Amino acid sequence: MLVEREKDKLVVVATDGHRLAVARGECKSAKGDNRSAIIPTRGLNTLVRLLGAAEQVVKVKIADNQVLFATDVALLVSNLVEGNFPPYKDVIPKDGDKKATVSTELLNSAFRRAALLTTEESKGVKMSFRKEGLT
Repeated sequence: MLVEREKDKLVVVATDGHRLAVARGECKSAKGDNRSAIIPTRGLNTLVRLLGAAEQVVKVKIADNQVLFATDVALLVSNLVEGNFPPYKDVIPKDGDKKATVSTELLNSAFRRAALLTTEESKGVKMSFRKEGLT
């Protein structure tokens, strides 16, 4: 996963070659130059397990070929992935004039129901945006 920090903004990007996920958030107390690093998925999954459901502040330090995550109760160090992350910004439409605001709970619930009807070959869900709503 790619983790980028630009000033006080944090972007986490993941891809499996077919799908792309981008999450954006805020960085508190961001210091130093803008940074980006490719962090192994296993390391981030371990961090998620360590954090549990509780909301915690995580301090992140990237140095040379390692990343360090520190909380009040845990410390995790992981090696960084060498190489270049695919240019994900190139595949996101820049002139998209359509926007939608949806409930994440409702959308997640709908995706889970739709996933029951998909096959391994067609792991897709078609969404239709209309004036009446999203179907």
